Amino acid sequence: MRYSLLCSLCCISLFYACGQRAAYFPANTPFKSPAKVGELADKRLDEASGVAPSHIKNDYYWLHNDSGDKARVFLMKRDGSAQGVANFNELVLDCEDIASGIGYLPGTFVYLGDIGDNHAIRANITVYTFDENELFTAAQKEGKIKRYNKTVLTYPDGPRDAETLMIDPVDSLLYIVSKREKNVHIYSAPLKAIFKQSQITLQLHAQIPYTYITSGDIAANGSEVVIKNYDSVYYWKRAAHEPVYKTMQRPALRLPYRKEKQGEGICFTTSNDGFITVSEGKHTPVYFYQRK
Repeated sequence: MRYSLLCSLCCISLFYACGQRAAYFPANTPFKSPAKVGELADKRLDEASGVAPSHIKNDYYWLHNDSGDKARVFLMKRDGSAQGVANFNELVLDCEDIASGIGYLPGTFVYLGDIGDNHAIRANITVYTFDENELFTAAQKEGKIKRYNKTVLTYPDGPRDAETLMIDPVDSLLYIVSKREKNVHIYSAPLKAIFKQSQITLQLHAQIPYTYITSGDIAANGSEVVIKNYDSVYYWKRAAHEPVYKTMQRPALRLPYRKEKQGEGICFTTSNDGFITVSEGKHTPVYFYQRK
């Protein structure tokens, strides 16, 4: 009995220490176990930190490297085959996530988040916004894209490290989720402000009991949300007329996840038939989690 009680206490302590409030691999998960669909073929893409679907060509994806890389965005197919890279003239510090979807203007856009801050010392962070058609053309030509928005963001409660950038097509918001706290923070900014203003103060909405969050995404139709850390993927089905930050305050469903070398990228497919994950490292696998 003493042994059983000790085991129970250890399990409870581990559960709360990880800061995760989620069901553990339930039978009713809406996604299948992962299938390896390819490997990152571009040798320049050796620290893939974020991934986002193209909205103009099915099964194409936007990616970028972690800190220390040039200002550039990579294009690949779902099988990991290289389709090009677009460069732009900026000095980036620590790009940690990428998102795609609607904007304030017609068309679809790609949002690159220079939001990493391991020591929480940056006075502000930056989001770069690209017209997707122009970015696609530049990437296929291995050229530079000259036209883009640069928006400086400031946290209302002091610097944070963050690796998660998401676009909500329902409420037209850009979301950022912090990384390192025991209970990570959810912030947002209106997409209209991202397009119209050069500097914005983010709005803090909530804290949620998850930690070391490295990426996330909102489905193209706004109906689902995923975030991940190095060990787990967490999923929410959004209720009608519910803000994303409210959705994420409900207990998450923990999805089956194949642990990667340093898995830092996740996104839904544009067709919403599942989601993919990518990891840092040369020629790392691309995993696809198909919807049941």
